[in-house]
Amino acid sequence: MKVVPSYIASQTEKESSEIEKEATLTFIPAKSNSDNDLLSRVKRTRLGRFYIEHLKQYPAIHAAAIWVWRNFYLIFLRYLTVYCFADWKKLIRLSEYIRIHPGNTHTLIESARISAPIHHVVPIEDRSLLEHYSKQLIFPKIQIAVIQDAVQYGGTNFVLVGDEVIHHDQYDFTHDFTSEELHGRALIDPNHNRIKWLQFDEAPHEVPSAACFVDSCATNYAHWLSEVLPRITLFCMDERFLSIPIVVNDGLHKNIMASLFLVAHGREVITLPIGRALKINQLYVTSVTGYVPFERRNRALPDHSHGLFSPEALARLGRYLNGKVRDIRGHLWPEKIFLRRNSGTRKISNVDEIEQLAVSYGFTVVEPEKLSFPEQILLFRNARMIIGPTGAAFANGIFCNPETEVTILMSKHEDMIYRYWRNMLAPLGIKVNYILGKIVTNSHLGLHGDFEIALKDLASLLKATGNTFRQPPNIHPTAQVAFGARLGEGVEIGPYTIVHSNVILGNHTKVGAYCELGVPTLLGDGSPLTIGNNSHIRSHSVFYESSSFGTGLVTGHHVTVRENTVAGVSFQIGTLSEIQGDCSIGNYVRFQSNVFVGKKTTIGNFVWVLPYVVLTNDPTPPSDHLVGCTIEDFASIAATAVILPGVRVGRHALVAAQACVTKNVPPHKVAAGTPARVIKETKEILLRDGSGRSAYPWTQHFTRGYPETFTVEWADNKEDSK
Repeated sequence: MKVVPSYIASQTEKESSEIEKEATLTFIPAKSNSDNDLLSRVKRTRLGRFYIEHLKQYPAIHAAAIWVWRNFYLIFLRYLTVYCFADWKKLIRLSEYIRIHPGNTHTLIESARISAPIHHVVPIEDRSLLEHYSKQLIFPKIQIAVIQDAVQYGGTNFVLVGDEVIHHDQYDFTHDFTSEELHGRALIDPNHNRIKWLQFDEAPHEVPSAACFVDSCATNYAHWLSEVLPRITLFCMDERFLSIPIVVNDGLHKNIMASLFLVAHGREVITLPIGRALKINQLYVTSVTGYVPFERRNRALPDHSHGLFSPEALARLGRYLNGKVRDIRGHLWPEKIFLRRNSGTRKISNVDEIEQLAVSYGFTVVEPEKLSFPEQILLFRNARMIIGPTGAAFANGIFCNPETEVTILMSKHEDMIYRYWRNMLAPLGIKVNYILGKIVTNSHLGLHGDFEIALKDLASLLKATGNTFRQPPNIHPTAQVAFGARLGEGVEIGPYTIVHSNVILGNHTKVGAYCELGVPTLLGDGSPLTIGNNSHIRSHSVFYESSSFGTGLVTGHHVTVRENTVAGVSFQIGTLSEIQGDCSIGNYVRFQSNVFVGKKTTIGNFVWVLPYVVLTNDPTPPSDHLVGCTIEDFASIAATAVILPGVRVGRHALVAAQACVTKNVPPHKVAAGTPARVIKETKEILLRDGSGRSAYPWTQHFTRGYPETFTVEWADNKEDSK
């Protein structure tokens, strides 16, 4: 199976660019020597460049290098700086700073208890890994503090004020090792609650006022959505601070910047590189809305944090952005999605089998990183079931509706933060499930090793959550099926066929080679192309969006059907036929080859249209005044006949071959000639089989291809033969 996610640029890309134009960006230039921190300087050495170019690609060497750096070099640096570098500064919590300086503070959200219930855990014996020593947690109140004469460095949420360094209240430096320490930007002494700042900007940029949201982990999508963007949203939603510029990390991913523009459009945004500092006369600091430690400082200590988040802050962010991002016209989003992880670590070793099993239960495989930020919002808010290996994309769960089922596939490891997604999403009313597997390869990478998920575990959870097995689609490797297209059970897609996202294909439908289904058009109403069950579309056929066909559609080759066409069940369209759109077609209609149907045509039930028939619609071509013709139930139009605009062919009428019909044909009459005229009753035409029976109504002798429920009724009904 090949699932090709489609990038819908028409609306979301345009909207993002318009939002970006409204933002005022101010770029603080990076240092010219690029030595932003100690680790950067080490990487620039000859040994560092050799490691990056030749050794880093090997996971074992990469893991060993990290271990050596953290356990030897940084320890050596710690003792070296006692004598050679900056003085120690006191670490102080933001809440403590507010208590000591009780001036200008604003409360945004009061403290609240958090309930994060566990849903399904498979295998059941691993449920204890998801338990917590306290079933209820409390998230502290969220405030904005105004700090005078502060210094803010790029890439960190630490704030320097005189001899103190302010940090948020969720830090526990006894347990938590920071990114600032790993990169040699700071040294922390948790025993004495102090820090040495190892970055120096001799010429900091000065601003009179700003709200800072720089963070050491802001470049990570999950950290950004759960820890940084909620703070920005709360700040920007408060009308008291509309004129205050905001400061963020430099070099953020385009999707992260798109989310920022949605929240802060129209406001000045200052980007601050690592190594540069801002000297701010009046700094606005929004307290923490969510936090998970960068790493553990001491693995011997129990009860390390798995993350704590403010449900109200995340809920406000979700509501705000869901309100900002509109649905894409005519785009269908799958209700059940499997998130494919393309990162080099924490991969599922048997992912092909896992994906195939998920697809067999109706899931669509999606690669979220290939979507724009607005598309990711739309994808998650329209999903009702989500499965995938643990990864940053699950942070989009804050855009899901309550009761959405989210299943995390995760490895078992002593350092794994199992409760991270539960703590983030369960308080929002999302049902969070877990399937845990064993690490099987790259175990030297610790919790980042590749793991295996038992197929029986996934199957049991899928059944437990109300999913039923279905025959998966059979899609040729050369076909392109946009994510969002809904393919029923047992669908077959032929070579080089394109299925756009705004398409619904019923169960056991077959589509031949070189077809294109759901062609986008502004002439449609945005609804999907819907093909009923057990249909067969042969090669080189093209169907536009905004049309629907009942079960049993059958086409010949090279058929074209335009938008806004509605047809009933068992419609047959012959080779090289064309339907121009805005047409209504009944049940059991038969088109033979090379039929042309103009816009606004209405065709009833059980109608026969033979080769090269033309149904026109423009009385004074060319013009914009279109009048479609009408063909009533059981009528027959013989080969090469032409029906002019506005003409009505009555029930059980017959239009003779090569006729040009300019006037209405009454029911049960035969029209022939050019221009056509009524020449007789249809019952006067006899079958050529020597029986002497009347050929019309044809329902009295021709039943091939029609259900018995109709043919029995036709045999008993003599009224139409009068």
